[in-house]
Amino acid sequence: MRLAPIVLALALLGASLASTALRADELQGRVIEVSGGEVRVTLDSDVVPTPGDRAVVYYQREGSAKRAVVGGGKVARVEGRVVVVTMDDPASEVEVGYRIQVSTAASREVPVAERQEDGDFVVTVEFDREGRRLFYRSYFAHADGIDRVSATEQAADDDYDSAVDAMGEGRLHRITRRGQETVLERIDLSRPDGSTSCRIDWEDATALLPDGDRCFAGGGGRFGEVDFSSEPPVLRVIRRLEPERGPAFILRSGRTVLAVSLYCPDPNSIHPLVQGWAHVFEVGSAGRIDYRYTGALPDLYDTYYTGTIVHKGKLYATTYYYHHGAVNSLKVFDVVGLRGAGPEDRPEVALHEEDEYRAGESPTLLAGDSFTRWGRLAILGEQILIVAGTRGILALRLPVGQLSRANRIDVGGECLDLFVRGERVFALSKTDESVDLVVLSPTGRGESLGIERRVRVEGNPHRFVR
Repeated sequence: MRLAPIVLALALLGASLASTALRADELQGRVIEVSGGEVRVTLDSDVVPTPGDRAVVYYQREGSAKRAVVGGGKVARVEGRVVVVTMDDPASEVEVGYRIQVSTAASREVPVAERQEDGDFVVTVEFDREGRRLFYRSYFAHADGIDRVSATEQAADDDYDSAVDAMGEGRLHRITRRGQETVLERIDLSRPDGSTSCRIDWEDATALLPDGDRCFAGGGGRFGEVDFSSEPPVLRVIRRLEPERGPAFILRSGRTVLAVSLYCPDPNSIHPLVQGWAHVFEVGSAGRIDYRYTGALPDLYDTYYTGTIVHKGKLYATTYYYHHGAVNSLKVFDVVGLRGAGPEDRPEVALHEEDEYRAGESPTLLAGDSFTRWGRLAILGEQILIVAGTRGILALRLPVGQLSRANRIDVGGECLDLFVRGERVFALSKTDESVDLVVLSPTGRGESLGIERRVRVEGNPHRFVR
């Protein structure tokens, strides 16, 4: 007769123990990467869902209780602390930084081993001008440190870094020459044998943008995609661009893909002209990409582009003017407004910095006390980050206006390049002794960032593969 209470107690104890490993939760997280119809998410805790659980992506303005739902989806897989969600509609306009809620009936805590394996692949590039060689070195940044993974080198085609490469989901994509063949190579950095290639025969390939199992490619006035899910991988030309130039950059934000072409008719001119065009494409519900329109960018004299990025329907571009002094400019274009635009049209916002030669006694700066050339761009939440040499990183709050001013982020040396992964910023910092890989993360005080880790890297790299 006393067995019943004992059995009941054991049953309750078993249920209690089971609930510590498997339980129902409403999990919150943040979008760190968008690739076609797949979204990669980091969660706010060590609890993760199971494949098949429903998820909702939403946008919530800071300080507001209202949520704007962007789209729904389901958990496809769990990779350590990262959750991969497949959107119901691949054309959902999901942006990095948006919030996500996952409803799960059977969550679990991330095992310690999986947490240690979670991290980010980083690839640096060093150009040896004398030997005309390019050195690629890859590292894995995780919670316990930064490990070197691999190193390769290849011949450079020019006496400057004209390499065409890009990173996507832990895979290095790059254009290589094999005899008379031009090949797009995809290297899975997590597997020593994870290399796939596709012959594209574009001697003038100029730009890449990985997108899940495909990679957009451009060159010689062509825009296409390589499908790595097929065996062997297949190249498809999506459109021949008019005019037949570039593209120099391929950018994506949500459903919008931009192929930006640049052309200098007479590089030897005293005042060389740079012409630009933005070719706008849209990703449909089935992942198919269709051409929409082309708009001309303003003509630039004695100027070149140093960085471009697309975010929430805006094209941001940094330029550098170098005649009779120096000028940094950040130009902001509305992507929809580019339809039918001509070279005389101007951006909706333009910020400038002038050196002391142009400005007079002292330079006009957004931040800092000495003029340095701007470089590449990245988006971190509601900020745009600009590489600014010895001034470190300049951070501008979005939206950018005529009176915008920047905050400086110190990287402990000259900032050569940066990229953003989730809420962390990776920077290359150069000092007199070395080039270091610096990882910055939120300090918890507003939008400020602090150095989380600093590690000396091999060689003398000057940029990341992004």
